Amino acid sequence: MNDAQPVALAPGEEVSAHLSGHVVSSDGSLGQGHVVLGDSNHQARFREELSDGKFTFWNIRPGEHVIEKPIDDAGLPQGEYGSVSVTVFGESISDLVVATATAGTLRGHVVFDTGTPPLDLKAEDFPISAFGTENSSFAYSDLKDDWSFTLEGIASPSKIRISGRDGWFLKQVLLGGVEVEDTPLQAADDLHVVLTQKVTTVSGVVVDDIGVVVMNCSVVIFPEDRRHWTPGNRFISVTHRTDHLGRFRITELPPGRYFVAAVDGLGPRYVADADLLTPLITSASRLTLGEGESKTLNLTLPIF
Repeated sequence: MNDAQPVALAPGEEVSAHLSGHVVSSDGSLGQGHVVLGDSNHQARFREELSDGKFTFWNIRPGEHVIEKPIDDAGLPQGEYGSVSVTVFGESISDLVVATATAGTLRGHVVFDTGTPPLDLKAEDFPISAFGTENSSFAYSDLKDDWSFTLEGIASPSKIRISGRDGWFLKQVLLGGVEVEDTPLQAADDLHVVLTQKVTTVSGVVVDDIGVVVMNCSVVIFPEDRRHWTPGNRFISVTHRTDHLGRFRITELPPGRYFVAAVDGLGPRYVADADLLTPLITSASRLTLGEGESKTLNLTLPIF
């Protein structure tokens, strides 16, 4: 897979620019179908059909952009993906190259920590998906009757997630007996996605320095192990806001050792940032969660 590389353009007098280049498949042939141009969050804004593998986007404003060759399009060979990131300061750029590679497949089975699936459950009630960590990759599949799944078109390393009947939660994802639920994967066979009804719960109340309950503040729980300080990691969770009685409740954290801190004005998108989490350690409470365990904490919102 060709990793997206930033391309810096020198400042110029143009208000907008054009971006042009070509798509090359893994076998060296020119790409077919279309490419899309989006912002740095991969929100597509323009589509351009390829002509002899070439493309041109006109009137592009300054900013961060991503050119992507999607996998769900006609091409030789089929099922390839590629992208390139471009920082536009005003001048046009030519000869951009989007090199594509074959997307991966994730295969496996859903199993239960209790052994065989309960008789009242059906595989079709548990849709499974994989979310890309480097681009807009997304794959979805219904489970087969034997509880197997195949997630195709994995364009970048992705994490498996599963939803379904109330009361069942993702416990772990195993590959060769090793836990990989928070390890992005692009291709793998014989994955075991383990479900459980033993859910952890952390609840409590936040007060200020004089004991008055604090509403509308956030509570963030994050692991002692910094290797889990990554976006989308299941070991990090944050409440949106405490209620009018200062109460909070967080569920579905994996067993482990955690820090718990009350924070004013914290948004969920910031909680994987080490620069933010590290200063919270000094005022945080410590917490150890066992499988299916519930804990109650009283937290103090520090005043700085």
